[in-house]
This record gives sequence, structure tokens and C-alpha cells, in this order.
Amino acid sequence: MLERLLSEVEEVLGKKDVITAEDLDKLKYTEQVIEETMRMPGIIGGVMRECPVGGVTLSGHHIPGGTMIYACTGAMCQMSQYFKDPYTFNPSRFDPTNKRPSPNVYFPFGIGHRSCIAKHFAMMEAKLVLSRLVQNFEVTFPEGYKLDLVERISKYPLDDVMCTLLSRF
Repeated sequence: MLERLLSEVEEVLGKKDVITAEDLDKLKYTEQVIEETMRMPGIIGGVMRECPVGGVTLSGHHIPGGTMIYACTGAMCQMSQYFKDPYTFNPSRFDPTNKRPSPNVYFPFGIGHRSCIAKHFAMMEAKLVLSRLVQNFEVTFPEGYKLDLVERISKYPLDDVMCTLLSRF
């Protein structure tokens, strides 16, 4: 996976100092890595919505209007009925030639009228940061290192991220 990511970055960016929007559009595998990173373990635990007036029926159960519903996206993204081998990090599940996960299961930027208005900008920024990191550094982690996450509104590292950055140049 890392070799493929590095290969794409080297092919598209080379040693460019200035990266254009057109360059970012060509970083298809980089985007797949970011998508899979957002899926596993998920960047948010879920979203809360109010059931519409009149209620809805879900899986045969009536939910009255006004009821608060919590959609646990983190759990949905780990369910084998939606993702084959859900605990395996597999960026190719987001390959454009494959069927995309249901937008009702995987929505890292929210869904519907409350989705993040900056989601396209955020993806561009993530591709820029990841591609620059891979382009300029070899990242290594200590033997046996485990990243523990804390969940509040979003997930973030419990402690400092311990890694070594070695310049590629």
C-alpha cells in the first residue's frame, strides 16, 4: 500500500514545489487511502437527527416524530454486511471502478443538508498534506507502537504521535 502511494505521488508530483488543483485530481489512490482512513476507525462516532413529524418505520419498528435518533457511523463502517473484511485496511474498496459504499452507511462529512460545506476543500487539503508528507519524508514508527484514540465530537490521538520523519532528499 505504501509503495503504491509513494509511486503515485512520485509519478504525479515528482519533485514539484508547486502543486496544482489538476495534480491533486490525479492523486486517485491517495484519495482512496484518505477515504479508507476516514472509514477505519471512522473520524466521527455518529450523527444525531430528530425524527420527522409523523415518524418513520425502520426495520419494522415505528419511531415517533420528534424522537432523537443516533446513527452510529463508526459501528456501521465496521459491519461486514456493508464492508467486506471491515477490520482490514483496504484503500481499494474506494477505487472508482468499484461500487461506492452506500451514502447512508459511509458519510465522513455528514449527509444531507447538514453535510460539511467544506468537504471538497477538506479532501483537497488532506491530499495535499498526505502527498507532501509522502513526497518529502519516510515516516517510521517505533516497534510495537499503537495509536490510541479518544472520541469526543471527532476522534483524535490520546497521546503524542510518536514517529520519525527521515528526509527523502
